[in-house]
Amino acid sequence: MSATARLALPYIAPQQAQKQVTYNEAMGLLDVLVQPVVKSRTITAPPSSPAPGDVYIVAPAATGAWSGKDGRLAVWRDGAWDFRTPGTGWLAYVEDTAQIAICEAGAWSSFYEQGIWTPLLSFGGASAGLTYAVHAGRYTKIGRQVTVSATLTLTAKGSSTGAAEIGALPFAAANDGVPAGLAVGHTSGFSGLSGAVIGRVEPNTASCGLFQSANGAAAALTDANFGASSSLTFTASYDVG
Repeated sequence: MSATARLALPYIAPQQAQKQVTYNEAMGLLDVLVQPVVKSRTITAPPSSPAPGDVYIVAPAATGAWSGKDGRLAVWRDGAWDFRTPGTGWLAYVEDTAQIAICEAGAWSSFYEQGIWTPLLSFGGASAGLTYAVHAGRYTKIGRQVTVSATLTLTAKGSSTGAAEIGALPFAAANDGVPAGLAVGHTSGFSGLSGAVIGRVEPNTASCGLFQSANGAAAALTDANFGASSSLTFTASYDVG
């Protein structure tokens, strides 16, 4: 074996001349691969004036000197690009977004992410004439786990009919056949309810159905349960694919 198994650092061979060359090569790689910091992971073309030691995660569909190197670490060393293949589980700090990225099977994604999202209510998959006073949400994603929270307050429920569903979740749920629960913290302006409002995030979708639970049974909420000013506050945690 001429290199280490995980980081491909070169070994010094027995009785090798100029051992410092191999040693310096290994030190240079360690300087890049340990506690890695990259400039960006969204650039597809090599920058025109890189500085020595600059590192990028090559974005998909890369061009020029980065062509065919998608997902690899591109390091500017000795006046040329040196490419290193990351392993699953590697983490890197991305300077231009101030985020931690994680590599899985050669593809990079944000390990930790926060943002806002806009929940959308529909009845039978449609929302004709439905309007809002408020429909806003926040989300936090850590690895494959997403937690969302949101509030919906209507000014008109419109004319669509059918089962009630909240759509436009910030990430689709994992396609593993396991639904996740949606916890409702507050409701107002509903009618015809015989129990608490609950919800379920469906696998392989970015949506969740709404139900009422009473006496150990659940029934889907419909447009008939909503009024012109119905309000709903909820949270949910689920795994993404």
